[in-house]
Amino acid sequence: MNCGSCGRAHGAGARFCGGCGRSLALRCPACGAEGKPDAQFCEACGASLVARPEPGRGADVVDDAAARKVVTIVFADLIGSTSLHERLDPESVGRLMDRYYQVVREPVEAHGGSVVQLLGDGVMCAFGVPHVAEDDAIRAVRAAVGMQRAFREFAREQSDVAGNLGLRVAVNTGEVVVSDEHRAGLGDPLNVAARLQQEGQDGDVLVSHSTQRLVSALVTLTPVGVFSLKGRSETVAAFRVVSLDRPAGAPATAFVGREDELRRIMAVYDAAVAARRARLAVILGSPGLGKSRLITELARRLGERATVVTARCDAAGGATFAPLAEALRATLHLDAGASGEALRAAIEAVVPGEESERARIGGGVAALLAGTPASPEETFFVVRRLLAALATVQPVVLAIDDLQWAEPLLLDLTEHLVQWSTEVPLLVLVAARPELRDTRSSLAAPGGLVSDVVTLTGLDAGAATRLAANVIGADELPAAVAGRVLATSEGNPLFVGELVRMLVHDGALKREGDRWVAGVELAALEMPPTIQALLAARIERLRPEERTVLERAAVVGRQFSRAAVAHLLPGEVGNLDARLESLRRSELVEPDAGWFLGEPALRFHHVLIRDAAYRRVLKNTRAELHGRFAEWVESRVGEAVEHDETIGWHLEQAHRHLRELGPIDAQGRALGERAARYLAAAGRRALARDDLPLAASLLGRALDRLDAADPNRADLALDWCEALLAAGDVGPAQGAIDELGRFTGDSERLRAWHTCFTGQLAALTDPQVLRTTGDAVAAAAEALASLGDAAGEAKAHFVHAVALSRLGKVGACEAALDRALAAARRGGDRRRSNAVL
Repeated sequence: MNCGSCGRAHGAGARFCGGCGRSLALRCPACGAEGKPDAQFCEACGASLVARPEPGRGADVVDDAAARKVVTIVFADLIGSTSLHERLDPESVGRLMDRYYQVVREPVEAHGGSVVQLLGDGVMCAFGVPHVAEDDAIRAVRAAVGMQRAFREFAREQSDVAGNLGLRVAVNTGEVVVSDEHRAGLGDPLNVAARLQQEGQDGDVLVSHSTQRLVSALVTLTPVGVFSLKGRSETVAAFRVVSLDRPAGAPATAFVGREDELRRIMAVYDAAVAARRARLAVILGSPGLGKSRLITELARRLGERATVVTARCDAAGGATFAPLAEALRATLHLDAGASGEALRAAIEAVVPGEESERARIGGGVAALLAGTPASPEETFFVVRRLLAALATVQPVVLAIDDLQWAEPLLLDLTEHLVQWSTEVPLLVLVAARPELRDTRSSLAAPGGLVSDVVTLTGLDAGAATRLAANVIGADELPAAVAGRVLATSEGNPLFVGELVRMLVHDGALKREGDRWVAGVELAALEMPPTIQALLAARIERLRPEERTVLERAAVVGRQFSRAAVAHLLPGEVGNLDARLESLRRSELVEPDAGWFLGEPALRFHHVLIRDAAYRRVLKNTRAELHGRFAEWVESRVGEAVEHDETIGWHLEQAHRHLRELGPIDAQGRALGERAARYLAAAGRRALARDDLPLAASLLGRALDRLDAADPNRADLALDWCEALLAAGDVGPAQGAIDELGRFTGDSERLRAWHTCFTGQLAALTDPQVLRTTGDAVAAAAEALASLGDAAGEAKAHFVHAVALSRLGKVGACEAALDRALAAARRGGDRRRSNAVL
């Protein structure tokens, strides 16, 4: 058996790689259970651990060939290279350029990026290909700064030969399509990065607006201007990286709504101190719920009473003990390049006892810090003894954040410290996402090693509102803003903060004097790019078959059912229940109390998880899946009209995505016509029951699905005008009336209706023309009566009555209302009859 990480060969029975320390255990593709390295079948569910599906079989075929992803591009370009070719021999130029490529490549690879292409003097790098991470943008910026630092040293070394060389670097973030072979159509994000670097000076790192939104809280930037880049119609705002330090004066996130959870952790700490024995407390929760904030608040409140050693595991992996090594380096106050003498002094300062033991601990710590740890047994001993030595002075808290990303040996070390740290006042506090339940259940469930598991959920409405106001230093937010933030964030503290910051950034929330006001319509909030990056990375780390299930569920909507997802999966469905259960354990989906088309419902744990999963799906695939789902619903509900809106919405999405991809063919037009029929039917029923805002929305959307010349647009536009004006929504009403006017032509009926709506709008907005429009509407009533259009006649008389009432002609108004009521009853129009009465 070979290690999947470093390739080293091992004999049967080996559990960990002797070369890099990674686990050799297999994971069942069906249920996710861990299997022995040499196992053929899963002991939990019986699925094969080695078999591969036959070509064409659907049970485990996953359509994961390509996905839409947000990636960050770094483009660097050499300044002054043209003269090199003129002054130097080609061999000398070749050697110098090879060294230049190496110099700019190293910082990129050190920060987890990849050099995608060398373009003459330009170097194009990508972060997020093939796999996205939530910190792609900040790693790209750090790599770009590292490029400039390394290049300055290179230019100084080569100055005698090469003369004055310079480097410009730009960073841009954007959406691309990444294929199954990790090929990315970098397109516009690359073009922007390449053009933007041309606007910089030697030594600059410029970032685009899209990247700035992701990193502005983490590094110090200064705006440099808005540029019209060659080949682009839209301008691009640019910012220069001033330093990699956080912006000065950036406020700390308020600690809100977590006092009960903090008290529970403090209780475990107090028990560890009282018993002088290690205790383990676990914080579990989905991203953004405040696990890290709890750790920092505990450290703040303990202050000088305890030594807090904080380690954080990295999603990108790395050396097994690297998180702990960096934590110990900080605790011992050692710089990255500290000498052996400095390490010995630090160890002597904290480790009592014999010189031999100090030497043993010092040697083990030195190996850890150098990234070449001793055997697991020796490493465990050294870490345990060092923490015990620190605890002789005052209690110790070892906090390990994001433990779900820890390598198995680090998990083993965590258990070892809890089991074997006797006579030591030590709190081991770990924070992890729900996935830890699968990777190491002994560290995620109360009982056994664990004293308490604090499971975080969203903040209640009061706490979330206080947090939202605190983000901008206000006592309270406008009610409309607070309501939208609460509805979208569902109490997730990170989401609350990012949504408020996005609203301020976009001008939707702005200060006027000493108060904050809503700047624009807040009907729908976009997902902040920081949250999008976080959730996209979380979804990316799923196994492909689980990710496909999640994406198919996202097409259905926030709520879905097993049967609905099964219908959208490719081929036959294999192990769907196990995949859904795995997603549930990861707190990505959860059971819902309701029903979905007659089946028990499931729902996404958060609406933004659904949105992030949906964003990954190619638009062409979205269109195909929405169409398939609409047909499936049609087959399930038959003639039941209450599902028209659902079917219409899915057909609408299918048509919209096809339209976004290019010209619509005959099949696409037919799809739009089907969507319009369902939406119009639902809209007209809403109009009949006086649900006017919904009716206006549905009828307007139905119109949008039809071609401009489609004859069905006329009656749709008529009903749309009716809904908008009945609701008093005069803003879009003029556009609706104009749309109806396109079809009046030789139709006396439509001309009369158009006159009615024009008069109704005038009555609402322009009383100066009431007399003229009243006469025109009265004439329209006669025309509609002669055509036998009772509904139109009732409409005209009613509008005429409104005009007469505004003119103070009470008797004539009552007579017009009587005529309107008679026409409405003659046509069986209950809604108009009720409106008159």
